[in-house]
Amino acid sequence: MMMKPLLQFGCAIAVLAAPAVAQDASGQMGLKSIDVLNGWYTENGTYMAAVRFSLEDGWKTYWRAPGKNGIPPSFDWEGSENLSSVKFHWPAPKVYVQNGISTLGYKGDFILPIEVMPTVSGDPIKIKSQIEYGICSDVCVPASSTLDAIMGKGPAQLDLIKTALAARPLSAEAAEVHTVSCQIEPNEDGMRITANITFNNTAPDIDMTVIEFAAPNIWIDQLDLEQSGNVITAQAELVSFTDTPLVMDQGKLRVTLIGKKNAVEINGCPIAG
Repeated sequence: MMMKPLLQFGCAIAVLAAPAVAQDASGQMGLKSIDVLNGWYTENGTYMAAVRFSLEDGWKTYWRAPGKNGIPPSFDWEGSENLSSVKFHWPAPKVYVQNGISTLGYKGDFILPIEVMPTVSGDPIKIKSQIEYGICSDVCVPASSTLDAIMGKGPAQLDLIKTALAARPLSAEAAEVHTVSCQIEPNEDGMRITANITFNNTAPDIDMTVIEFAAPNIWIDQLDLEQSGNVITAQAELVSFTDTPLVMDQGKLRVTLIGKKNAVEINGCPIAG
């Protein structure tokens, strides 16, 4: 079970983490530790936990779609036991501007909730994961860490996980999105996507929009953002690195609006006629 970024980076420094115990990370510049926070079993039979990245002051790590110069984290769960699937619950990222380039990520203690589905309900869940990610201050460093934990073994950190869950972007319904549509135009390298989001009232103050498409071998470059009254218009260019014709499934499009105070995540974008 793997989640890999499109771009690969050769430099890696390993840091070991164990269940709910902070590890010595003195070998990795900018990183204090990575560990697993224990949580609880949900009504659906999944186990809610979290991965915590503890960073030195002034350092950041990246969101799942960090921008041109960011390194998105990827998780390889090979070697795990009684693990069927892992769902990520990403807190809203912050926009950081350095040398005129915007990236999306987190500083301080970044807690990423994960919802783990066991293969056999009631049996112990043992997770192993190789994480490839980026960590950045004035210098950006590609890094690699290993997680090895048994879910539920060790003290629970319920408040920390619940706080991270509460920091997720608002849904379209909660943000009072009235309509959303996407226009698709082919270009030389792939497609240009224009998303139009209309709110019931005045649109929230947005610094950056991110359009994502869940498909392998795809690179998306975020382009323009316009905001007027209750309408936000965002553009992105989608580039495919495969000869296979790309079928645009509107259900796989995701638009995230990120501001200083709030973020909104819209899953699915009907294609405009």
